Amino acid sequence: MLAVVGPHAGGLLLGVAIYGLVLGGTAAFSARCSPLVAAGGALFLTSDSILALRLFLPDGLPAWSDPAVMLTYTLGQGLIVAGALAELQQRSTR
Repeated sequence: MLAVVGPHAGGLLLGVAIYGLVLGGTAAFSARCSPLVAAGGALFLTSDSILALRLFLPDGLPAWSDPAVMLTYTLGQGLIVAGALAELQQRSTR
């Protein structure tokens, strides 16, 4: 993703690269959790990837990609929360 977005990031390149590492790490760690959290992490990564493309390559994506950012973000966050709550509930019944 950095290879695609990087040339268009200008002075934000370092910040974009650091955020990309954090985002990738978050998605990787979410894969070690429940399937709900893993799916949420993947959708969150997808939302930020689409957003980066929309911000740095605005002519490169169709108009429907704008609502796709919010849809994948909302579903991702919802699945992460649902997975965390399910885990907390399981722990409290043990």
